[in-house]
Amino acid sequence: MAPPSDPPPPPLSGSLEQRVAAAYERLSPNEKRLADLVQEFPHLLVTHSATELTERAGVSKAAGTRFFRRLGFESFEEARKLVRDARAWGSPVYLDDRETGPSRALEAHLRKDVDNLVRTIESLPSEEIAVIARALANARRVRIFGLRNSHIFATYLRWQLIMLRDRVVLAPGAGETAAEYLADLGEEDVAVVVAIRRRPPAIERWLTILRKSGARVLLVTDRSGQALRDRATWTIACDVRSTALFDSYVSVLSVLNLLSSLVASQIGADGRRRLRRIEQVHGELGDL
Repeated sequence: MAPPSDPPPPPLSGSLEQRVAAAYERLSPNEKRLADLVQEFPHLLVTHSATELTERAGVSKAAGTRFFRRLGFESFEEARKLVRDARAWGSPVYLDDRETGPSRALEAHLRKDVDNLVRTIESLPSEEIAVIARALANARRVRIFGLRNSHIFATYLRWQLIMLRDRVVLAPGAGETAAEYLADLGEEDVAVVVAIRRRPPAIERWLTILRKSGARVLLVTDRSGQALRDRATWTIACDVRSTALFDSYVSVLSVLNLLSSLVASQIGADGRRRLRRIEQVHGELGDL
């Protein structure tokens, strides 16, 4: 009687790199060459055809077909869709394109940043921006929320607004939860949620609670976050795609800078008096 064969490995799932790591030891030498290539440059699944990919790895089309099936994909197109989805979600692993030379990279970087800025500013409805600025100027309290990279921009906005008015809080603080800052908001308050990709699931739950509270909600996000606009009073979608590894946030900072300037105009003389007093105290303290 023949000895029982080993059970087949369980079907693979997860991200591309997780699948490659799980299957790597079972791959043939040619399949490993293809695995090494897609691990180093996963964006090639989007920019190259299956034939171009196998030619670049120096393996046969048959080896390519076997490789993707060993990873749990029915076809190359299924693998390509997974990578496209990861790029759309903003994973830097899949946005990395280090094959561009330095001179071309600089030119492409500048062109993309300018394009992002123009597209974002041109998409801003001027009447709505004025309404948002007025709400931020006149609200009883302003609470600003942001996680991960978005926390940087939430902090920046708070720095600008606190020079113009009081009761502007960045939430939650270190070691805190959001509940204490969400529980007592009402119609007289404005909440700003900065939610640039990639967004933790908590952001959607916060927006749901904020919408129920009656507070007016400004959502500052990227194009992928427009699906959340029904949970906000106003939504500003910024273009953040770049030509390389990480998203570019030029447009986000520009929008927040514009809002801060418009809030200053709305507050008027009271804001200028507060600024002068702050500068006076800076001088007394000698802290700048």
